[in-house]
Amino acid sequence: MQDEYQHYTAWLTTTPALLEGVYADVTVLLDDAAGFTVDADGNEIAAWTSIGDPVFYQVTDVRWDDPENAVKAAENALDAAGWRITSSWEPVDSGHIAVVERRD
Repeated sequence: MQDEYQHYTAWLTTTPALLEGVYADVTVLLDDAAGFTVDADGNEIAAWTSIGDPVFYQVTDVRWDDPENAVKAAENALDAAGWRITSSWEPVDSGHIAVVERRD
């Protein structure tokens, strides 16, 4: 069973300069708390940074220049490997990120 304090981020890469070929890839990395911020209600929220070697990696069958289908391919790959997406995909410079967790 996954440690309840472990936090993971899926990184969907769609930036050609960061890919080994023409296909988008998805990587899951363990995160570490890098500090905290406070939301409008005064709640403390952890700021996360990904660390270490990938715990999951797969090249999709979708080209980098088709981001909508790359997201779908990443979701399918993650699901097949036992990962559940627990947030929406957020755009970043390299593509998109989403918080994920292992399914029990």
